[in-house]
Amino acid sequence: MEQNWQEAVKWYEQGAQCGHLQSMNNLACCYDGSEGVEQNEERALYWYRRSAEGGNGVAMCNLGWCYQRGYGVEQNEDRALYWYRRGAEAGSVYCMFYLGWNYSNGVGVKQNMTEAIRWYTAAA
Repeated sequence: MEQNWQEAVKWYEQGAQCGHLQSMNNLACCYDGSEGVEQNEERALYWYRRSAEGGNGVAMCNLGWCYQRGYGVEQNEDRALYWYRRGAEAGSVYCMFYLGWNYSNGVGVKQNMTEAIRWYTAAA
């Protein structure tokens, strides 16, 4: 089956407007990676934030990554870690992995291999 990103975006938009958190995150990913729409950091960030604030752990990871790399916002490691922690608490293995990465590399936190291993293990 051939992929049709324009059709996917249409349905993601409809779901997002109805409050479906995964649709919001998927729509943000489309704006982030220019799949079916023109890349738009502002729109990607808007939908990541809406989904994350609604409780979507994957969106929390994506929003944290936006803060970590300065995508659509000023780079802010504290905000990145905030969203990674919230996502980890919500059960996102992606957030757990990124917390492990930050601790193992000393990014935004003091390097702590014990914490890194704890988060990597939790993500496994």
